[in-house]
Amino acid sequence: MTEKYLLSVCFRNDKDEIFSEPFGLFNSPEDAETFADEKIYELRREFAEEFGNMEDVDEYFEFDFCIKKIKYEHI
Repeated sequence: MTEKYLLSVCFRNDKDEIFSEPFGLFNSPEDAETFADEKIYELRREFAEEFGNMEDVDEYFEFDFCIKKIKYEHI
């Protein structure tokens, strides 16, 4: 049995709606965190393109991620 790390990236908008997306299993928490940081940067950039600036993204959205350690059994 191996330990893996499940990553979910989520964000909350100004209406307190929460959106979360799982991104799979990672071999280490550091790998998961690095991916999360890159994904959040990408999401912020996409929203900034829609709004036309980064200030609105920071005002209307809050980003975060969750890493959960799980036992992974190879079959």
